Amino acid sequence: MTATLQTGTGEAKATTKVYPGRAAVISWIFFDWAAQPYFTLITTFVFAPYFASFVASDAASGQALWGFATAAAGLAIALLSPLLGAIADASGRRKPWIAVFGALLVIGASAMWIGKPGNPDIIPMLLLAYAIASVGVEFATVFNNAMMPTLVPPDRIGRLSGTGWATGYVGGILSLVLVLGFLAANAETGKTLFGFTPLFGLDPVMHEGDRITGPLTGLWFIIFVTPMFLFTPDYPAKRPIREALGEGLRDLRESLRSLPKQTSL
Repeated sequence: MTATLQTGTGEAKATTKVYPGRAAVISWIFFDWAAQPYFTLITTFVFAPYFASFVASDAASGQALWGFATAAAGLAIALLSPLLGAIADASGRRKPWIAVFGALLVIGASAMWIGKPGNPDIIPMLLLAYAIASVGVEFATVFNNAMMPTLVPPDRIGRLSGTGWATGYVGGILSLVLVLGFLAANAETGKTLFGFTPLFGLDPVMHEGDRITGPLTGLWFIIFVTPMFLFTPDYPAKRPIREALGEGLRDLRESLRSLPKQTSL
């Protein structure tokens, strides 16, 4: 939003950009809090080790399969990010994109509940759900990040980004404490890390405490991303989507052409 300052004769002399209030900024920050449990619970500490150890036939093949799914999702993200990034920069309407990709995250993560131990037949569907959720969370983040220039002045974008990042890590840690302390139990002892019986009657033998991380991640995202949709403003498009797509394709083409020169990459 911009406000025009005028003289007594009605001539515009200066234009000052007006940014939304604190509630809008804080609500935006909570996107990271909403999304981080996916990385903490599923890709790092709980579900990925569970998949390799108890769903796949052996740990080595489980790690390899999980790595292939991660690579496939990463390739899709790498190829589509320049296009969607250009759209994010060109289009003021970021919330609809966040909603679509957030839905992919929620659907894919929630579907991971089906990953029962010792059931290799479910592996393809489980890895597909993981790839869909990974694409969803990454692209939702792309459009969420594109909102930063509309929230604070340029000299405060770094601070805003860092605050969101730090807030996300706090949310991830709390979600991990919740799972390990109250939901996921050792199959032999039937107790969680804090020595409790799992909440909601989750069966340790069927590793329901590990599998619940998928639906929990989806529910967590829905709850904590809601303030952003309610209180952080969206803005109209700045230029046509077709023009933005053309720019994104050019960026992708140049990136691919430069790859042979990027020896480390």
